[in-house]
Amino acid sequence: MRKVIVTGTPPADWIAEADAITAQLQGAPDEAARKIILDEHEGFWRDARIRNWLMGQFANKCWYTEAEESISPIHVDHFRPKGRVKNLDGSYESGYWWLTFNWKNYVIAGHLINSKKSDVFPIIAGEQRAAVNCSEMLLKLEGAVLIDPLTDQTRLISYDRDDDGCVAVLAGGIDELEQFKAEKNYRNFRFESY
Repeated sequence: MRKVIVTGTPPADWIAEADAITAQLQGAPDEAARKIILDEHEGFWRDARIRNWLMGQFANKCWYTEAEESISPIHVDHFRPKGRVKNLDGSYESGYWWLTFNWKNYVIAGHLINSKKSDVFPIIAGEQRAAVNCSEMLLKLEGAVLIDPLTDQTRLISYDRDDDGCVAVLAGGIDELEQFKAEKNYRNFRFESY
């Protein structure tokens, strides 16, 4: 897995609109009001301005698999799910609604990968899920199981080439926690269930 290195920022007009919608969400009195705002702006993260900008960051490839998608559409995925979050035990809790229009939470994903990932975003046992409106630093320290393609965690999965092509393998020299994260990502992208 390769780290995606983002250069620059999305178009300023898209960011301004995203910030305005986020302010509406922040001002909503309850979950029902937030849902109305989210429903009104559901397609905004698929807007061509942000999608095209994100696609250009990694040569039009899926950020999770590095594969070019030539048959089905590429999706703008919310790395941290916006609506609800599925834990390792199959239980659900509230998603990261405040990050719905934050481009730093977006990942370009192939259709099949995005569909399989869905709401899956488990946290390592004993760790706390990030609080609403927490800082970016606290998000990075959250203890997420899934590997973020924008971080150095991508080194946890490497590839061995053999006669059949490339096979994903765990990188050497990693500790037990890093191995756990890599194995969970590997299982998720091989379409195995937790």
